[in-house]
Amino acid sequence: YIDNLKLTTRAKSASEILTDASLVTYFSFDGSTLTQDMGPNQLNGTISNAAAVSGKVGQGLAFSGSTSSYFQASGFYQLGQSNKPFSFSMWIYPYSITGGVLIQKTILQNASGGWCYTLM
Repeated sequence: YIDNLKLTTRAKSASEILTDASLVTYFSFDGSTLTQDMGPNQLNGTISNAAAVSGKVGQGLAFSGSTSSYFQASGFYQLGQSNKPFSFSMWIYPYSITGGVLIQKTILQNASGGWCYTLM
């Protein structure tokens, strides 16, 4: 499952505090705010074929492992552009390591024109 997703517009060192002025979005995946962006931009998300479960801190999302199981949020227009460093953090507890996409950024609705980070 996944818990506590944060995304910033610049690369950060491990010693930096995550809650600062560069925070773009923050999803705690807790309670009634499961898909609500708690960060400054209100980039709320949607869930498909995932369920709320007890997480490392609060709640998290458990995914079925199918390609139709995901969390999706929109509005990250500057993410991945040249000269726009970024960092993201999340706590992940995989049930198995069989590959799959952790984060995917697409430009078009048909999932083309972007990039993804995979779990190997």
